[in-house]
Amino acid sequence: MKKEDRLMKGRCVLMLLFSLVGVTPILAEAGWKAGVAKVKITPRESIWLAGYSSRTRPSQGVLLDLYAKALAIEDETGKISVLLSVDLLGFTKKMSQAVLERAWKSLGIRRAELAINTSHTHSGPVTGSLLRLVYSLSSQQEDVVSRYSAELLEQCLDVIKSAVRNIAPADLAFGHGLAGFAVNRRRVKLRYLPGPVDHDVPVLTVRQTDGKLLAIVFGYACHATVLNEYQINGDWPGYAQKSLEELHPGAIAMFVAGCGADLNPLPRRSVELA
Repeated sequence: MKKEDRLMKGRCVLMLLFSLVGVTPILAEAGWKAGVAKVKITPRESIWLAGYSSRTRPSQGVLLDLYAKALAIEDETGKISVLLSVDLLGFTKKMSQAVLERAWKSLGIRRAELAINTSHTHSGPVTGSLLRLVYSLSSQQEDVVSRYSAELLEQCLDVIKSAVRNIAPADLAFGHGLAGFAVNRRRVKLRYLPGPVDHDVPVLTVRQTDGKLLAIVFGYACHATVLNEYQINGDWPGYAQKSLEELHPGAIAMFVAGCGADLNPLPRRSVELA
């Protein structure tokens, strides 16, 4: 595979959002509007964590809160498109469909105008039926997952509604950075084996017309598997978002997972590294 093809695959989800609203990878021209919102989705009770089949018990405490965040962008024609970014392992088709149907009924937002992306943290709760055959859940834990999943879908709709309500004139810009911690798993097992890797960090910034930063959307292609214990957290994407929001008070940071299915963060296995 050519290098250019690999890089394009790593940018696929962010470029999906750009294609929905017509944003090109340069400073956006006048006429854009945008709104952003976030809601905490940290489970309030101990729950089985998703991502590792080796876990033998539900969560024990919280290292870092989890969030669902939404960015709504309106173009000069009045068309609204939304990015929903969630600190979870993933969504099942049924879960995604539920959000899409509610967004259509409540806001008139069509499937083609809503992109759903999860960070793929392996330290977030099991949701819906995602990989349920992998986990040894008791009937009590099944009930916990069902309660959490139902509330989560309502929270996702609420944060989308809030982002749409917050729409106001805005300036958009797009650029690239680099991060080198993603390593192809083939190289870890046998160092002489080649393996594709995308170290690009695409970044979309959203500012009020007075220059105040509203949102930072960034992407990277890598598993969120620095940590593997029993405490709830968003792994490295969660810590990256937290750090950006601390550096830019008042702004909301959103992560978009790229094509990192065979890429792991290395080194790993400590909170400091996350």
